[in-house]
Amino acid sequence: MKKLFLKCFYNNKILFLGMVAVIAIVTIFPYFRSGIYGFRTDLIYHLLRIEGLKESLLNLDYPSRIYYNIFNGYGYGSPMFYPDIFLIIPALFRIVGLSVTLSFKLFALIITIVASITTFYSMKIIIGDYKLSICATMLIMLSQFYLTDLMNRVGLSEYLAYVFIPLLFAGVFDFFAKSGKKVYLIGIALVGLLLSHTIMFFLGVLITVVFMIVGLVVELVKKKYNGVKWLNLIIVGVVSILISSYYWMPLLEQVFNSNLHYTEPWAHIGEYTQPLYTFFLVTGHFNYIAYVGIGIPVLLLIVVRLFIKKTENVWNDVFLLGGIALILCTTRIIPWGILEKTILNSIQFTYRFYPYALCMLSIGVILSLKQLLTDIDSRKIYNRVFVVVSAMAVVFGVWQNYSILSRETNTNLEYAIEEENNLVGEGKEWLPLNSKNPEEYKKDDPVKFDDNNVTTNKEGNRVEFEANQKGEYEVPFVYYKGYYAYKTLSDYSNEELTVEESKNGLVKVVNDSNDGKVVVYYKGTIIQKVSLVISIVTIVVVCIFLFWKKRKNKNGEKDENITNR
Repeated sequence: MKKLFLKCFYNNKILFLGMVAVIAIVTIFPYFRSGIYGFRTDLIYHLLRIEGLKESLLNLDYPSRIYYNIFNGYGYGSPMFYPDIFLIIPALFRIVGLSVTLSFKLFALIITIVASITTFYSMKIIIGDYKLSICATMLIMLSQFYLTDLMNRVGLSEYLAYVFIPLLFAGVFDFFAKSGKKVYLIGIALVGLLLSHTIMFFLGVLITVVFMIVGLVVELVKKKYNGVKWLNLIIVGVVSILISSYYWMPLLEQVFNSNLHYTEPWAHIGEYTQPLYTFFLVTGHFNYIAYVGIGIPVLLLIVVRLFIKKTENVWNDVFLLGGIALILCTTRIIPWGILEKTILNSIQFTYRFYPYALCMLSIGVILSLKQLLTDIDSRKIYNRVFVVVSAMAVVFGVWQNYSILSRETNTNLEYAIEEENNLVGEGKEWLPLNSKNPEEYKKDDPVKFDDNNVTTNKEGNRVEFEANQKGEYEVPFVYYKGYYAYKTLSDYSNEELTVEESKNGLVKVVNDSNDGKVVVYYKGTIIQKVSLVISIVTIVVVCIFLFWKKRKNKNGEKDENITNR
């Protein structure tokens, strides 16, 4: 038995699989009960998104722009503002017949496993050592913040973004500390962040820009500037912009052509800063402010840096100091109150710096631990440290998730997404400013003409009615640019009608000619169609280039082998 244990302990593949399994079990074990614990508004909204995407896929309407299962059929432009490409996975679970609850839980499990893999891969690039990379991965994945964000706040999109944060730091590290050949990781990370959670993407861009500016200055001062490397970075940036254009171009089109609630923010960043004491809590929870600690294992390991007189790797301190700086960004030390009138208020809550800070701190303490163990040069101590750090991460992770087991869960979620389909967040940011309270939207609301009801036939994303008078007809759809209306005349020809936003933030159809049957539906915009083509063409070109490059390298290796013979 002992021999089998030692064989597994020294087998890297088994250790890796064991790490992923442990992280998955510790993270998901509260889901073994029937319901889902968490902030109900956010939970229902994510489920509504999954359900809306399911309907869109069944109707072969992807990328979908509006979910009509929200607001009793009035529709919400959620996918134009909250990216949904990764939600295809739980939507497919729903299509094959799995319940809403099980689909959500399975998707959370998949994200956890994928995030564990990308985090380990990134740690291996930065730290190098296999077992210490496992330690860093477990510190991050089993941190109070990660577990609390998923299990307490149900921050599904934010948690999804955590898949890409380590890749971003790995790409930046490789760019400055190594050859820079993995610069594509920066592009993958930023595109992934953009298509997961736009606020986390915004923060990722800010942090990346700071790294690039400081790194460029250092390279110029030390005369280590490499133009080819920076050119590759620009190319990766351009390709990333083109690949993701199907999402960000339609988003900006709506933002610049509509008056939406996001322009009058309900959340002011200065009101939701972190108290300093929260960083030392053993277990945590969310309530607009993340009352979550840094994590006892990370706090204890920071002390390791004190035992190192002179660091051999400057990145130890880069990550440690960077992590501490980002932690401080969540507090009132930064004058967030005077920044509420700036674009930084779009962050909403300062705790969104937390996952970036936690990732940097975990990397920093493990790099310091690596140097200390190198100085000691004892394999026995090295293995013991690996076991102790991993065990600490597991124990405190279990403790965090165990603390929520006695709390009330959300059940009967199938009923909830039918009857509570107006739960889209506190601010309802992506509704028109003039919109009525969504609770006033009823399933059978008809088209109105001068406040009078018009006989209406409404099926999903399509409305039909008879326009017997000239004037303005208000259609029970929330207005977004891209709605289209036409009228069928007595000679069976079609006439396009003007579509505008009504005084209530709904679709208004202007009929200024003959009587006829009017059809209204969301047709989309030219920018939506062009941007989709740009993304598809870019992906195809990149795939062709990678295939050509791989084949070229393979042929080069064959030629070299022939020459050597």
